[in-house]
Amino acid sequence: MSSLGCGSGVTVARLRCAQVTPPVSDERERELQAAPARPRASRVLPPRPVAHATGVGWLWGRMQLPDGSWLGLATLFTGIVFDGAQLHWYSAHELRIVA
Repeated sequence: MSSLGCGSGVTVARLRCAQVTPPVSDERERELQAAPARPRASRVLPPRPVAHATGVGWLWGRMQLPDGSWLGLATLFTGIVFDGAQLHWYSAHELRIVA
């Protein structure tokens, strides 16, 4: 039995091997640097691909609220990938990590 690797032909495995990450503008980078400064927040490195009911995107950070629930800092795209997404905190139960 062989394991999935860069040469296996599996798209997800190849993407992981290439460590594909979305482009980050200077403005977005400033937002990403500021977000983990909040209490109980941290940055996700490298960003993880996520799915949401309204689109797909990248998980950049996470934050635990005082009540124990979690938020995910993500950019979601509803159209062309890497175009027009806004950085926003989403309830963690609304986001799914794309394996």
